Amino acid sequence: MFQELAELLRSSQPDTSIDEYSRLITESNVLAKPTLSSRKKTAKYISQLYSLDKNMAIFRVLRFFWERDSEGHALMAVLCAHARDSLLRAASDTVLSIPLGYDLNLEDLEETLEGKYPGRFSLKTLHSTAQNIASSYQQSGHLEGRRNKIRKRTKVTPVTVTYALFLGYLEGNRGENLLSSIWLRLLDVPANQILELAHQAHKLGLMNFKKAGSVIDFGFDNLLTDTERKMLSD
Repeated sequence: MFQELAELLRSSQPDTSIDEYSRLITESNVLAKPTLSSRKKTAKYISQLYSLDKNMAIFRVLRFFWERDSEGHALMAVLCAHARDSLLRAASDTVLSIPLGYDLNLEDLEETLEGKYPGRFSLKTLHSTAQNIASSYQQSGHLEGRRNKIRKRTKVTPVTVTYALFLGYLEGNRGENLLSSIWLRLLDVPANQILELAHQAHKLGLMNFKKAGSVIDFGFDNLLTDTERKMLSD
C-alpha cells in the first residue's frame, strides 16, 4: 500500500493522530476509495502495515524522515512494513537470494509461503499473495519489470541507511551486529557502502556514528524520546 501511504502522508501533518488518519481515509476520502466499506478496509490495512501512531518510534521516525528524503520513500515504506507484516518477512530471503539480473520465480515465493504457513492458503489465495508480495518488492526497488520481475539493486540514501540501522537498534542490535540485521540486508548493498552512507548521515546530523579501528558505534538519541532511551538502555 505504498501509494496509499504516500498520499495519506502528503494529505496530513507530522503531528496527525492515528484517529485523524482514520478520519482522513474514511470521512474525507483522501485516498479516493469508491465505497465506505473499501475506505474502512484501507484504513485497517494501512494501519496494520505502518501503525500510523505518532507515539510509536517506528512510525514517528518514518514520518520524520519522509519529509527529508523523497528519494527514499519506497524503501523506507517496505522497511517499516517488513517490521509489521509476517508475510513480507517470510518472503524476504527468497527475494534477496535471487542474483542480480535474474527473474523471480513466483512458484518459489509460493513454496516459501506454503512452507512457513502450511495449509493456511488455498491455491488461489497463495498465488495472489505471492503476486502481491512480488509487487511490494518491486515498489521498494528490489525487483523491476512488468511481466517478469527481475532482481535489481536498490537505491540507498543516507536517510534509508539511518532508518534501517534505527530499526535494527530498536530490535536490540548494537555496534557491528547492526550491519548483519535483516534491516540492513533489505538495503541490499555491501557493508563498506553502508558505513560510507552512515558517515554521511552522521555529518547530516541524522544519527551518531563512530568508527575506531574495528570498533563501530551507532547512536540514535536524537530520534528517541526520553522514555524510549530509558527502555532501550535497561
